[in-house]
Amino acid sequence: MALMLGAFPVAANAAWSDIQPQPYVGVQLSSQHLKDSSDSLNFGTVTLLTGVNINSFLALEARYGKSFNDNEINGVKLSIQSYYGAYLKLGVPTGSLFTPYAIVGKTWEKFKGEESGQHGTASLNDISWGLGVQAAVSRHSAVAVEYMNLSHKDQTKVTSIGINVNYVF
Repeated sequence: MALMLGAFPVAANAAWSDIQPQPYVGVQLSSQHLKDSSDSLNFGTVTLLTGVNINSFLALEARYGKSFNDNEINGVKLSIQSYYGAYLKLGVPTGSLFTPYAIVGKTWEKFKGEESGQHGTASLNDISWGLGVQAAVSRHSAVAVEYMNLSHKDQTKVTSIGINVNYVF
């Protein structure tokens, strides 16, 4: 037993030493749902993302996106002017093409409103978390389906369901 426990750090160190960081870029199409105490809105969004797979369990990722559609509520036209975030992804390799993962980080969002020629903005930022499943399509490409809770402050909640396509260098 002591021999097995003593060999574990050597085996774990060997497994980690063969892994090289892998940078990647991608795009995400998603539907963001904003809900507050009285209203509920959906925005279609496009996001550019870049990151690095540090190993098969851990990745760091940055995202920047905006909505491609507007919503109107009570005569005010609303859109997501921009949003960005920094995240840590924790994957669970399964030995198959599919890798489930959890993602956590911080998201900043800026909303733009327009009414009768007047413009205004509002911002949200919060700790974000989510779950996804990534499928390796080839050695250099992957697709993922993901749910994220982007912000939940006071009575306002922003969630997202998206599809990612990534290219790994």
